[in-house]
This record gives sequence, structure tokens and C-alpha cells, in this order.
Amino acid sequence: MPDRPEHFQPDAVTSIDSEVNMMARKIFKLLVLSCVWSVFLSAQELLLRNREVEAHFSEVGGSLSSLRYRGKLLTVPGQRSFTEQILALNQDGAQVRELFRTLEFTPAPAAGGASLTFTTQGVAAFDWLKLRKTYTLAAEGALLTVTYRLENLDREPHAAGLWIQTFLRRSEEVGITTNTVFQPRPEGLAELVHPGSNVRADEWVIAPTHRWLAVMGNDDRTGAMLRFPPRLVSAYYSWFGLSRNLSTVEGFIRELSIPPGGSREFSLELECSGDIPSLLQKYQGEADMITETEGQEILLPKSYSG
Repeated sequence: MPDRPEHFQPDAVTSIDSEVNMMARKIFKLLVLSCVWSVFLSAQELLLRNREVEAHFSEVGGSLSSLRYRGKLLTVPGQRSFTEQILALNQDGAQVRELFRTLEFTPAPAAGGASLTFTTQGVAAFDWLKLRKTYTLAAEGALLTVTYRLENLDREPHAAGLWIQTFLRRSEEVGITTNTVFQPRPEGLAELVHPGSNVRADEWVIAPTHRWLAVMGNDDRTGAMLRFPPRLVSAYYSWFGLSRNLSTVEGFIRELSIPPGGSREFSLELECSGDIPSLLQKYQGEADMITETEGQEILLPKSYSG
């Protein structure tokens, strides 16, 4: 075995190794704490919750990723709600659109934790448009308000309508849950039971009579009602996966004219309930009927519904 160099000092090396190990452990702890804190912050930024409602959100589409009411799931697992296509007629009278549902939104929580705002800007046909969505959960009760703000960044006037899609549905993590979607039509209230033999894959309402749509689980009557601004809603739509536990609740907002550098704003209300039939009865009055309209209707539903 070769002789050790004269400068080799075992005690000094042991001391240095100990200090290095201690520093490494400290750095590791700091990194772990940093990761835990980051996850905590992210969770806080994308969650709204009170005693009855828990809503989780995603930056993709600035969307609602899951909704629970008193512990019961009211969205389809793995699907995102409050995602949009932006629509307008061009100078030739053709419908143009852009899929804002695929864009990344920037989240910004409010100071009290009661609301969460997502912002993005169009990248194609609507590159002039900044879309801002603010979700506000009431401190008490089961009301989630979604406020849309459309800002025209151009020096020219523009117009934009919205196709808003949700996957609201009383669901379970596994298994089939029978639901009923309620659509107010000129001939009366349509009750679309799914799965069921009397429901089609595409169910359109071209001339809705009331400003709301609703869905509930048939076993417990728990579900949600989605209320639109009555002057602005243009049409309703639901898509049903005929062999799957999958369906949508969707609405169209009429084209809104936006002046150069100006903006338009409107709100939707999402109310959860353990007794959807009672909620339907509550919103049958004149105040919830569609009697006056503003803006150009969205033509796409008429062409799609045949």
C-alpha cells in the first residue's frame, strides 16, 4: 500500500466531509420545501371553495376542470367546462371562428381568494381580442358567477360572439349515472334523459324561450343550472355520447360590437342544487324569459341543426 502524502490529514478531511454533507442536507431540505410551497401556491391559485362548493380550474382554456357540490361530482371526469370558440361573420357573410379553448390562459387570483381571473389573447382570426374570464364564488350558498370581458385591442371596430361549452353532469368516478338535461323550447320544456332511447346525439334549441339550461342526476335530483344574459343568448346545444356516460351543456352568445380600444362585458350564473326541479320552477317567470335581443345571432346553430 503506498504511503499517504505528508499533507493528508484524516481529521481535516472528515470535518470537511461533515460540513459538505450538512450543507447538502440543508440545500435538499430547502429544495423540498420550495417544491411543496410551489405546489401549495398553485393549488391555491386554481381552486375556489366554500362550505358547499369546490371548484378546480385549469390554465388550458381558462377552464373549470372539476366541480363538486356537497361532495357530489357535477362535471364529467377528465373534461373541461367554460371553454369557448369565438365566432363572427366576415365581410363576405361567412362564419369565421377561433378555438380559444385550446389557448393557454394566465391565471390571477383576487386578493380575498373569492375570485379567479384568466386572461388570453387570440392568435389567428381574432388576434385583436383579449378575453378575460373571472370566476367568483359566493361566500355562502352554491352560486358561481362567470364574468366575460371582451377587449378590442385594434384601432378598428370588431364584433365577436361566443360558443360556450360545459361538461356539467352529475357523475361518479366509475359507472353510469343517468342524467336529465332540461332545454326550454318554444314547444315546451324538453327533458332529455341520458342514457335513453329518446335522446339524439345532437340536441339543438334555435329559439330558446328562457335564459337557462339545467342538468341533474336522476337518482338524487342533484345538479346545476346555467343562466345566461337573456338579451344576449342566441341558441342552446347538448351533445350526447350515446354509448358513454358523457354529455355537454352549451350556449351561444350573440355577436357583440366592440369599438376600437373598447370592451364588452357580461356574466353567466352557475347554481348548484340538490333539488333541480324546484330550481326550474323558481326560474319560470317573465324575468327569465327571452323577449328582447341585442346583436347578430350566431348562424352556425341553424346550419348545424339542419
